[in-house]
Amino acid sequence: MKGFKIYTIILLFLSLACSKSEVSLKDYYEWQEDESNGVHKTKTVGEIAFDMKLLSPDYLTYLELKGEGTVTPQLKDSIMKFYENNLTFVLTIGPAEESHFDITSVGIKNYEEYAERMKQLNFEMAELLELRSDGKKWKPAIVEMENIYGLEFHRKFNIVFSPEEKTDELVKLDKFTVMFDDEIFDTGTSSFGFLKSSLEKTPAIKF
Repeated sequence: MKGFKIYTIILLFLSLACSKSEVSLKDYYEWQEDESNGVHKTKTVGEIAFDMKLLSPDYLTYLELKGEGTVTPQLKDSIMKFYENNLTFVLTIGPAEESHFDITSVGIKNYEEYAERMKQLNFEMAELLELRSDGKKWKPAIVEMENIYGLEFHRKFNIVFSPEEKTDELVKLDKFTVMFDDEIFDTGTSSFGFLKSSLEKTPAIKF
């Protein structure tokens, strides 16, 4: 009986140790912005600034379920599992600090060039992005530019990499790098490296 109690205490301790702290959405955004936490990378080349964020399954599940009435543990777990098997990023491209121009029109001389720029941003970004780890490469399953109706100088792209052979092949990666071969603004190739341990430390969001 004494051994059973000790075993139960150990299981409880491990459960508490493995559980994530829960924070408000505002606190999550503050944590995410802090580059020292490892899920936010930035790079500036000339007058173009790149901002890459790795989104956690907790955050993506929150976005999926917010506004829902009753959320069952089963529903939450199934959605969480889906996002855990993928890697999701948001890439923001905009003018460097203290620069003021719309990236959709910078360097553009006429309407034909503008139309080509918009085609590249809307339909050809997937060709320029790649996930790499341990000699393996993945192309994005989804790249979607957020529509902000020209009210901002920057543009945001939602990027999703999905497993190609085994369901858990991305889950098993300890470190990975997103490559962006910029043929649009001619800034060269930018790399954004991430660690799985940083993703695992991401706090959960209170529902």
